Amino acid sequence: MLNHAVPLLLFIFAYVWMYRLSLSDQSRGRYTQWVYLQLLLLLPVLPFSSTARKIAIVNSFGLGLGIHCFYAITNYRLLRFLGDRLVGLPQWSFWSLLVGDFIVHFGPWMLLQAALVHFDCEEALKFSSLTRWPTTMPPNLWVGVLTGLAHSTYCRLLIGHWNPIDLYNLREMFKSKSHAAQLKRVPVAWFGVFLAHCTAAAMLPASSL
Repeated sequence: MLNHAVPLLLFIFAYVWMYRLSLSDQSRGRYTQWVYLQLLLLLPVLPFSSTARKIAIVNSFGLGLGIHCFYAITNYRLLRFLGDRLVGLPQWSFWSLLVGDFIVHFGPWMLLQAALVHFDCEEALKFSSLTRWPTTMPPNLWVGVLTGLAHSTYCRLLIGHWNPIDLYNLREMFKSKSHAAQLKRVPVAWFGVFLAHCTAAAMLPASSL
């Protein structure tokens, strides 16, 4: 019972904590920060709880894949804008920004995946699962639904609408009409975040139940 309850409570506690912080400071209302805090709180129980390992691995892979949904709807202008704002001058090449972003957003998953494989844990993601057409519902899909819903709806819950440009201070990026039109695709990106987490959950082996 505790194997399931404690990780779920830690995940929810981190979500509520970040939500309350973001109400007073919108710079805290960012996808990556929420996932990082959830992973940090789950870290002490990872050796003891299969549920904690499932949530952590799905959450971290979902982050890495989900963030690219937002890059995609802006034709990767968002990566350039955020990268330039973070690193300043001299301007990094696009490929340097992509590598740096990969480390930030996929880094936690890579470390977790390596640790799970090293210690022969059943919760390591199996990419071969995506090459087979499923005949039944993936048994661990609930993990993706849990983390995916949490991270695809938090913006709406926090500020009352789906547009995250104020959370990320992005108004300058969408000044022109053509660029502002890209904001119509934001709901697609949030749906992509949800699917990213569900995709990660579908790669959890059935034997890790």
